[in-house]
Amino acid sequence: MAERPSYGLGPRLDFQQLQFEAQHRWLRPAEICEILRNYRMFQITSEPHNRPPSGSLFLFDRKVLRYFRKDGHNWRKKKDGKTVKEAHEKLKVGSVDVLHCYYAHGEENENFQRRSYWMLEPDMTHIVFVHYLEVKGNKTNTGGNTDSYDVSSDSQRITSPSSGLPTNYSNVPSLSTDS
Repeated sequence: MAERPSYGLGPRLDFQQLQFEAQHRWLRPAEICEILRNYRMFQITSEPHNRPPSGSLFLFDRKVLRYFRKDGHNWRKKKDGKTVKEAHEKLKVGSVDVLHCYYAHGEENENFQRRSYWMLEPDMTHIVFVHYLEVKGNKTNTGGNTDSYDVSSDSQRITSPSSGLPTNYSNVPSLSTDS
C-alpha cells in the first residue's frame, strides 16, 4: 500500500503552535492537510457550536454531522435571500490539488469569515476542518502566502486538559470535543 504524502511539513508538526497561529492568520494548505491527515489525534466535534468566535477551529465528520455549517452566525446570502453564499476553490500543495475550500463572509461584518476544508483524497472527504477568523481589511487569499494578513482576535485561549491544545472554550476544546 502506498504511503500518504506529508505535504512538505516534515514529521514534527506542532499542533499547539498551529492552533495559536490560527488565532491570527489563515492556516496554509499544507498545514491544513496535516491536521486533516492526523484527525485521529483529536476527537471529532459532535455538534456545531453557536456563534464561535474568531480563531475557532473545529473538526467534523460529515457522515455523522451533516449540518456542521449551522453555527448561529448570519452569513452573506445568495440573491435568493435564503442560501448562504459560499465561494469554492481547490487548494494546492506544491503543484497538486489537495483540498476543497468553501468560504463564507459575515452579513453584518464582512471581515468575519468561515472557511471549511476537506481533502480531495476519496477516503478522507468525510473529515471537515472549519476555521473562523476576522481579518482586518479586505484581503481574501485562500492559499499561498498568508503571512500578509492582518487579523484581529478577541477570543481568549486556554489549554484543553484532554488535548493540550489552546482553545476558545473552557468546556469544549476546538480541535477535540468533550468526551
